[in-house]
Parts: sequence; C-alpha cells; structure tokens
Amino acid sequence: MKSFEDILDYLVLIKAPVQKYLCSGVAQSMIEKELAEINVFPDIQITSIYTKVNGTNIANERLDQYYFFPRYVLPSLEMSIKLYKEECLGDSLWNVGLFPLFWNGNRDYLLVDSTNGEKGVFYYSPNDVRFENVVKKYDSLDILFQTVLRCYKEGGYNLESETNNLQYDGTKVMEISKEMNPTSEYWY
Repeated sequence: MKSFEDILDYLVLIKAPVQKYLCSGVAQSMIEKELAEINVFPDIQITSIYTKVNGTNIANERLDQYYFFPRYVLPSLEMSIKLYKEECLGDSLWNVGLFPLFWNGNRDYLLVDSTNGEKGVFYYSPNDVRFENVVKKYDSLDILFQTVLRCYKEGGYNLESETNNLQYDGTKVMEISKEMNPTSEYWY
C-alpha cells in the first residue's frame, strides 16, 4: 500500500525514533495462517502492512519512542493477535472481526474490520466517555495513512528538536482529520 510506504519513508526522513524499532516484515502465508487460527481474514491492505513491517519491537515501558504517530504504536502481528484474544475474544470489548492494528499501550485501539463489513478504521477506548463503543475514526486504512502523513507534513505532528519526542497540535490535527475523513463520527 503506497500510503503506508510513504509514511515509512517519511519517518526515516525526519529521523523519527520509531523507525529504529520497526521489525522486518513476515511472509503473507504466515500472516494469513496466524490470523485464520483466530477466524480473522485480513484484506490485502492489512497483509501488505505486515509483509512490509511486522510492527514495533517494544523493549521497555517508555512507549513514546515507539509511536508511529502520537499515542499509537504499530504492534507486531503476534502482539496484535494476543491483544485481540484478550480484549475482543476474552473480554468482549468490541465486535468479533475488528482487529487491533494500532494500540496506545493501555486500552485504546485503532481497529480494522476483517469481516468485509463496514470499511474504515475504528477507535475503541473504554475510558473515552464521548463514545459508548467503537466509532469510525478514519474513512479507510489508506486514508488513515494519508491523514497521518499530511499531519506530519503540515505541522499537526512534529518532533521536538531538543528531546526528539513526538508532539502534536490538536487543532491542526482535528482540522486535517475532519477534512480527510468526512464520514467519520470521531472528528465531529
């Protein structure tokens, strides 16, 4: 997926800390086999992510250096499967088939529908009182990456020069995200 590759290239260009921790991709056959064991059947976009990058190697508790974009880590396939088993299948926090692609290290998730149901990327947080359950945050996975890249390029996200910490301008991110995701309930 070109938009994902564009983000990866941009993270290298700006020397984002996360780019040092991204893991090598895995074979498509392994992705499909592992996910089929939990009755998740990914589309080509999901498999293209994990064949390119198998998430982030999270080695310690300081998650900010692993952020792909503010507040979200791209977990490895294995970690995403573990989270899905615990949070979806175990605790029934969201509908079966919504697979956790991004995670904040706590209980906030960006989920993709693997059931060929509604397209989009969905937000789930048990602590966010604005929403009772999952809500669409991005109109599609491709649009998520386009939105994130635009936020980086237009100053919604940036690396602080002294600490190299990822910062964000909430107003700018909201403005860009609303424009790029007109069918999302999250930004309105």
